[in-house]
Amino acid sequence: MNVIAMAKNEIILNIYLQPGAKKSELSGMHNGYVKIKVNSPPVDGKANAALILFLSKFLKIPKSSIKIISGEKSKIKKLSISGLVDEYAIKNKLLILPE
Repeated sequence: MNVIAMAKNEIILNIYLQPGAKKSELSGMHNGYVKIKVNSPPVDGKANAALILFLSKFLKIPKSSIKIISGEKSKIKKLSISGLVDEYAIKNKLLILPE
């Protein structure tokens, strides 16, 4: 499985989400997934919303460009990042992480 892949006009990103953390941050890798911690609880979609907000700020892209395509109620999620995004820049920001 690729952590990040290009498909048509979008980037597919596989992540492991840890809700309820002290602060929202990129936290390296976890079993082959990009690990992201968010400070929101996994209740009523709050952690998913926090994930999208965090990534939009971190990657400097609109929230509307990020969609959860699988794993809405799971820690393992597949995201679609669409629009005019720079795959190389996103890979550099996300994948230069300690294992």
